[in-house]
Amino acid sequence: MTSGPVLDAVLLDATQMAVLEADETSHLSVVGAPGSGKTTTLIEMLARRVLVDGLRTTEVLALTPDRRSAARLRESIAERLAVSTPGAMARTPESLAFEIVRADRARRGMQAPQLLTGADEDTILAELIQSDLEARAAAVPEGLHAAPVEWAPPVTPETIGLRGFRAELRDLLAAMSEYDVTPERLEELAHLRPVWSGAAAVARQFRESIEQAKPNAFDTPGIVLEAASLVHSAASLDAFAELKLLLVDDVQEFTESGRRLLAAFALRGVRIVSFGDPDITTGGFRGSRPELAADWRGETRGALAAPIRLVLGTVHRGGAELRAFVRRVTEGIGVQRESGHRGADAARAGASAAAARTPAAPPTVARFSATSAAAECRGIADYLRELHLLHDVPWDDMAVITRRGGSIESLRRQLAKLEVPTSSSQALPAARDKAVQAVVRLAAIASGADELTPEAIAELAASPVFAIDPVQLRRVRRALRLDEIAAGGNRAADELLVEAVSRVAGLRLLTDPDAPVSATFERLLATGGSASGRSATRALQQLGSVIRAVAAEIEAASGQQRSIAADEVLFAVWERLGLARPWREAALGSGPRAEQIGAHLDALVTLFDVGKRFVERQPDAGIHDFILQWTGSEVTADSLASRAHGGTVTVTTPAAVLGREFRVVVVAGLSDGVWPNLRLRDSLLGAGQLAELERGIDTTRDLVDRRLEVLHDERRMFAQAVSRSSEWLLLTAEESEDSAPSPFFLLSSTSWNDSVAGPGQAALGSLTLRGLVGELRRAAIVDGVETSGAAGLAKLSAEGVPGADPADWYGLLPPTSGRPLHDPSDPDASIPVSPSSIESFEDCGVNWFVSSHGGGSTSESMNVGNIVHAAAEFDFPSLEARTAFAQARLRSSDFDAPWQEKAVRAKVDELVRNLSAYLHRVSLSGGALLGAERGFSIEVRVEGDASAQVVLRGKIDRIESTAAGSVDVVDFKTGKSMPSNDSMTRNAQLAAYQLALSTGAVSDPVDRPPQSVELPPRSDQGGEILAAEVHEAKLVFLAKPTSKLEWSERTQQPFDEAATAEFFDRVRTVALGMVGIPEPSRETGGSDHVADAHYLAHLESHCLGSFGGGRACALHAAPEVTE
Repeated sequence: MTSGPVLDAVLLDATQMAVLEADETSHLSVVGAPGSGKTTTLIEMLARRVLVDGLRTTEVLALTPDRRSAARLRESIAERLAVSTPGAMARTPESLAFEIVRADRARRGMQAPQLLTGADEDTILAELIQSDLEARAAAVPEGLHAAPVEWAPPVTPETIGLRGFRAELRDLLAAMSEYDVTPERLEELAHLRPVWSGAAAVARQFRESIEQAKPNAFDTPGIVLEAASLVHSAASLDAFAELKLLLVDDVQEFTESGRRLLAAFALRGVRIVSFGDPDITTGGFRGSRPELAADWRGETRGALAAPIRLVLGTVHRGGAELRAFVRRVTEGIGVQRESGHRGADAARAGASAAAARTPAAPPTVARFSATSAAAECRGIADYLRELHLLHDVPWDDMAVITRRGGSIESLRRQLAKLEVPTSSSQALPAARDKAVQAVVRLAAIASGADELTPEAIAELAASPVFAIDPVQLRRVRRALRLDEIAAGGNRAADELLVEAVSRVAGLRLLTDPDAPVSATFERLLATGGSASGRSATRALQQLGSVIRAVAAEIEAASGQQRSIAADEVLFAVWERLGLARPWREAALGSGPRAEQIGAHLDALVTLFDVGKRFVERQPDAGIHDFILQWTGSEVTADSLASRAHGGTVTVTTPAAVLGREFRVVVVAGLSDGVWPNLRLRDSLLGAGQLAELERGIDTTRDLVDRRLEVLHDERRMFAQAVSRSSEWLLLTAEESEDSAPSPFFLLSSTSWNDSVAGPGQAALGSLTLRGLVGELRRAAIVDGVETSGAAGLAKLSAEGVPGADPADWYGLLPPTSGRPLHDPSDPDASIPVSPSSIESFEDCGVNWFVSSHGGGSTSESMNVGNIVHAAAEFDFPSLEARTAFAQARLRSSDFDAPWQEKAVRAKVDELVRNLSAYLHRVSLSGGALLGAERGFSIEVRVEGDASAQVVLRGKIDRIESTAAGSVDVVDFKTGKSMPSNDSMTRNAQLAAYQLALSTGAVSDPVDRPPQSVELPPRSDQGGEILAAEVHEAKLVFLAKPTSKLEWSERTQQPFDEAATAEFFDRVRTVALGMVGIPEPSRETGGSDHVADAHYLAHLESHCLGSFGGGRACALHAAPEVTE
């Protein structure tokens, strides 16, 4: 054996050395368990052939199925060789194939090939399906429209438009390309599966579309098969003509096209040495073939000599316990031609050296179940943080692996909230990123591909690039609307907002382009009102400025007879936003915001990278074409744009950690039905059946056998995930009424739940600064300031840790003032009381106080009530006119979604219809209107130490005279909650209205402002209403029709002297309570001292009741958070 510096760099075991010393004229298939050193052996073989045996670097090449693993392998080879090379020493089959085809086409004077991405294919397929659906709906004579595709059952016209159908169609087209199946061949096979006849027609259209639009385009399997054909038949392979040795890593992930490329090189005389493990294939559902790890010849084995099969016998990753667990997983997988590698033992018998130095370390292999997905994520965060802080494991030596790529974003977001830094090696779902969506939409508006609509402004305003919250935007819209009303106009706030931003953007207005912009528009966009208003209007001004600047660049390029490239437009938008530097600085920090900004930047890098590759593939296409493809595709655009991973936990899927190793691995989401997922993925169109037919495999297997094959594929992915760990492995699952752990979870018998006090509990809570502060605060409050907790808080406070300084704690500072809101020493001071506030205060003093002093908010029901009351105030010639008036008033309302607006408009229609029915019945019965929306004011004197003048002030909805000459009082209600008949005697509103009429306190509306000419005449023409006894006071519930009437009523009997006196006492008591004068001070003859004001919360009956959601008092009545 040759020895020396070249080979002494890496210590290989006996089985690895056997691979290096094997017959150099024979092909090899090297099979090894996870961690047995397959990649290390590959690198050492390449180094030996170049540095010892004298092969030129152009005579040897490494292949690996994944682009990121190819990048890592290139770095490792370059570091190992330490010599310059003329080209990449490690490639993917697709990269190698592209270079072979490109060189061949260049030699023949043809255009370079274009590679179709998955997003390209999905866009074309979506267009074909949409065209087919339109053809079915067109009902035009044949020849004027492409005939729709005829599909056999179970495919129906409704099926064609489903997302799942399109996904299966993509899989079938991929299988056709992988095995070089033509549409004609698929048509011939349709007797086995009738739906293949329709699929063959779509495949034919698909290929014709590609040939017409992109004649030089290849999909991924297509270019690999084209390269295999050239390798087999071409006289020269240009840069690869000298190739003698092809080293293949992770060959179990190769698909049929990759296998054919290997076979073509072998037939040309190139030696093939493959490394793989049939038990850890992750791409079975994408066509990967685990049996290639033992013999990559496949269906060409008759023309090639069998490779020598060597098995690596020692696992160098992890100790005996980890190795035993991985073996337990792989032993449940069906054997694919080789199982000897499963018997490999761990090189290290005991625990790792790091674990041995820390006796309190978690178990090497453990499981953890939680009652919810959020609790599962908290447990993961605690586990990772414990190993990071107590056992010195770097964040970037940890991984959280989940089966579904769609779970990555949620996991990262939750872990970021728990202060665990994360990253992902997966292609980011950039199309769903809000910052990316904003940049694309701004580019679309600037280029004319989209319009600046109210919805577009709302979406852009709420995006991270402008960060205008809905409250700020509503303030701007309200200010615009108020200015419009003051100027005599009646345009909606949405229209005004679009006009204001459009003028800044230099766009042609949707309204009259010559209409003047009011001073208020300019003032709002320049300064705003409050600080938040100024912030929002500055952001809206920037929004318009970005559109104007980018549109100007596009127009300038057009004036120079050139089109501006799509990636240039996108980058111009980003540059004009001016966020590059502040976002970069924010992303370099720590915490949830840094994670969030980092994720936005990663997604933007992907967008720019995809835009650049789009321009390279389609140089004549413009920004409109890019936007159509970007927004129309449901396939995540892949990108090799570099992403920062330093100091972060990798959150990813099994396929993305191919060839990687971590000290700590958490396999998350092991719930039954999720992992393993036994759903047959090609049950409708049969992509897998087509592949089996082309490989000569029996396709008549029953459902049980097919599900067993799926289970083996799922177990291979699980084996790939758990075998990435070198020291600690944790399996997690949700265990609740709705979710149960899967059988994979139960493969571990050690529970981490039992080894600690519990994730998120006190034992590990102090491993975060927030948790530590909370524990020390609790200790300081419970045990007093002379404790270690108080001392710890002092140290943290000195370091500026948030929450450690008692001055920042809520509830510890004294009230700013305890004085009542009314000065009892001022006999001339008045206390205003409204009828509606009396019962509100009696229900809950805290709720009344917060709502009345800036803590309340308007609601949809309040807005609807105001509109219906306004509709009752005016005289309309018809129901249609009254309804149109109410609907017009809704134009100024803000709705969160179209369905909400539709529901509210329908509700208003119903209420107005019932209101009109009520008014019509009053008229038919001989009744007449005496007054509508009439105000009143009653003075009530409070005597004693707490003397005051109470003013009971309000408005009566409607005062009517009956046919008999009596007077009724009416109050309209638009809600559905009705009081009981027994409670009507204490109804404060009706009582106040009765007293207003009986005392002659109802005012004459002579001082009403002039009425707009656009409004109908008021139903109340004015005039004095004399004092009168009320015959009936009633609440009319317009939203509660009965079997006989369109409304429901609750009535209050007329008041006698005793009831009147009792109500006045009630008003006095409530008035003093409202200003915070406590009970003792209300009595005559009390002391001179006035106690502090206080307001009572009625917890059980009001604040914390089952229907108390959304009440202003709920927050103040909630108990303190102790966990």
